[in-house]
Amino acid sequence: MHSRPPRRMRPFVIPEFSMTTAAPIILTVGLLPYFLDASPKTKQYLKHFDDFENFEANPHTQELTWENIKWHWSDGVILFVYEPISLLFKTLVRHFVGDSVATNYTISIILHGINTILSMALSQTLLIERVPSLSLRNINIFSGLGAILFASHPVQVEVVCWASCQPYLLGTLFSLLSCLAYVHKDVSEWLRYNKGLFRTSIAFYALACLSKSVCVTLPFTFILFDALIIETKVSKRYTIRYDQYEDVNGSTAVYNLAISLYNHSMYFIVTILVSIKSFTANSVGPGTASGDVGILERVTVLGAKLFLRLFFFFSPYKVTAIHPTIDEENYSSENQAITNRIMACMMARLIIALIRLIHEEGCNYYNWHLLLFTFAGILFVDILPTLISEHGWRYLFCNRHVYLPAAILTPLGTAVLLVGAKANPDEIIRTPKKRWVVVTLIIFLISEQVLRSGVEVKKWNDNMSFWKNNFEEHRDFKGSGSVEIIHLNYVRALLTEEKYFEGLTIMREAVKKRANMDEVSHIALSTIYFDIGLTLKEAGEASYAIEAYQQSIEHDGNHTKTLMNLGNAFIELGRTDTALTYLLKVVELNENDTQGWFAIGNAYYTDTSPVEALRAYKRCADVAPEEFHRVIGDAIARAMLLKERLENEAETA
Repeated sequence: MHSRPPRRMRPFVIPEFSMTTAAPIILTVGLLPYFLDASPKTKQYLKHFDDFENFEANPHTQELTWENIKWHWSDGVILFVYEPISLLFKTLVRHFVGDSVATNYTISIILHGINTILSMALSQTLLIERVPSLSLRNINIFSGLGAILFASHPVQVEVVCWASCQPYLLGTLFSLLSCLAYVHKDVSEWLRYNKGLFRTSIAFYALACLSKSVCVTLPFTFILFDALIIETKVSKRYTIRYDQYEDVNGSTAVYNLAISLYNHSMYFIVTILVSIKSFTANSVGPGTASGDVGILERVTVLGAKLFLRLFFFFSPYKVTAIHPTIDEENYSSENQAITNRIMACMMARLIIALIRLIHEEGCNYYNWHLLLFTFAGILFVDILPTLISEHGWRYLFCNRHVYLPAAILTPLGTAVLLVGAKANPDEIIRTPKKRWVVVTLIIFLISEQVLRSGVEVKKWNDNMSFWKNNFEEHRDFKGSGSVEIIHLNYVRALLTEEKYFEGLTIMREAVKKRANMDEVSHIALSTIYFDIGLTLKEAGEASYAIEAYQQSIEHDGNHTKTLMNLGNAFIELGRTDTALTYLLKVVELNENDTQGWFAIGNAYYTDTSPVEALRAYKRCADVAPEEFHRVIGDAIARAMLLKERLENEAETA
C-alpha cells in the first residue's frame, strides 16, 4: 500500500506592484462608502451651505472679478478665520462648473481621493526612510492599508459630505504636499536644508494655512518627522557636533536647539502672520453677531480639552476604540468622544515611540528637546484652532478637525508601529496559519469599516435625519444667525414631508430665540423664510405662507420678491387692502417694476376696482418689455369688461 507523500504548501507570494497599480485599488475600496447610497433622492442639505450667509449670500464669491479677488486677500475672513484660498477656490468652482448639489459632492470626493493618494505616498516615503529592510512589496501593502484606513474611516464622512467642509479638504491637500517636500529634503553637513525643497514645503504650508487655520500646527509634525524618520539621517551629523563641542560647557545643547528652531522658524513666522490676520481682520457672517465668547471662556474650554486629552491618553478605551460605534440615538456625542480617543491614541503612541528612542539612544539634549516639542505640539493642536475659531467653544470634538491629523498621523503611525513592534511582514505572510488569520482579519476590518461609513453617508444624505440631529443639538442655544438657520432648515425638511403644523411650531420657536445679527445674516434668513413661504403657498397653506413671508420681510424689508409673494398671498385670502399695502411698497422701491404694477392691477381687479386696475395695467405696459404686452393687453381687456359690466349694473339700478 503506497502512502501519499505529504502535501507541500506553496509559498504565498504577493507580486510586486507599484503605486500606479495600487492607487486604483486603494481609491475603489476607500471611496466605496460614498457610492453605497444610490438613492436618487436630492440631498437638500447640500443645496444650501450650513453657513449660507458666508457663501451663497456672500457677493464676493458670486462672480470671478478682480474686485472680488482683491477682497479675498484683503478681507477674506469667515467666522474670524482668514481663508482667502478657500474663498477663491469656491469662486472658481462657481464660475467654471457651477454650484449645484452634484458639483459640490463630486469635488469633495475628488479632493478626498487626492488626499488619500498623497497620504499613501507619504506613508511609502516614511517607510522607505525608517524601515529600509522592508521590501517594496511590503511597503506598498502597509501604505495601502493605511490609505484605506484613512479614506474609508467613518470619521471622514462629515468632511466629505458637508459642503462647507471643503476648506478642510483643500488645507489637507496642501499640508500633505508640504510634508512630502519636507521629508524629501537633503540634510547637509551644516544641517541646512535643500533650498528648493525647503522653500517648496514652506510655500505649500502657507497655502494650507490660507485655506484653513487648523493647518497652523503642521510645523510640530515636522519635528516629529525629524525624531522618528529623518533621525537616521541627522544622528551622525549631531554626533559630529557633540564630538566637536562636548567640552564647551554645554554650549552644544544650546547650539543644537538654536539650529532646530532656525530650521523651522519660517514655518512659525507664517503661522504667526496668519494668526494675526485672523485676529485683526473684520469677520463676515454670523461670527460677528455671536462675538460674545470672552477670553476667560476660551481659556476654560482649553483647560477642559487638555484634561480630556490627557485622560484619554491613559484611558483603557484607547486600544479598543479604533472603530467608532454608530449609535442611532446618541450618535453625535458618542462619535465625537471616540474620535477624540482615536486622535489621542495616535499621539500617545508617537510619544511612547519618542520615549523608546530616548531610552535606546541615550538622554542627549537633541532627543529630549524633541520630546518637549512633541508635548508642545499637542498643546498647540488644542490652543491655536480654538483661539482662532470663534465657535471653538461649541465644537470641542468636531470630526472635521481630525481630518488633517488623520491624513498625516495614519502613515506616520503606521511607520511607528512597524518600527516599535519590530515586525517582520515576510515571516508572517509566509507562515500559512498566521497568513490566513491576518488576511481574514484585514478583510473583516476593512469590510466592517466600509459598511459603517456607508451607513454614515446614507444618514448624511437623509435630509430629515441630518437637520433633525442638528436641530436637537442646537435646540437649547439662544439666538444667533447660525442657530436660526439650523432651525429653519429643519422646518424645510418637515415641510417636504407635509408636516406643516410641526414646521410652523419650530419656526416660531426660532423667532423667539432671535438675537442681534449683522446685515448678511438677515439677508440669509430672509431668503430661507421666503423659501418656506413659497413651499407653504404651493401647498395651498396661504395663511401659514403669510406668516413666513412676514418674517422674511422683517429680516429684509427691501426684498421685493417677498413683498410680491406676500401681497399675492393676501389676494388669495381675499384681503386686497392688506395686499395693496405691500404691493405699493414694491413700486415705491422700483417704480419701473413690471411685476409689481401687474400685481397691483390684479389686486384692484379682484377688489372690483376696474378704474384703478386699468391705471396699474397701463403703467405696467409703459415699463414692460414687448414680450409681455400681449399678457398685459388681455388683463386690460378683462378690466374693461369688468368696468362695462359695473357701469351697466349701475344704470340698471
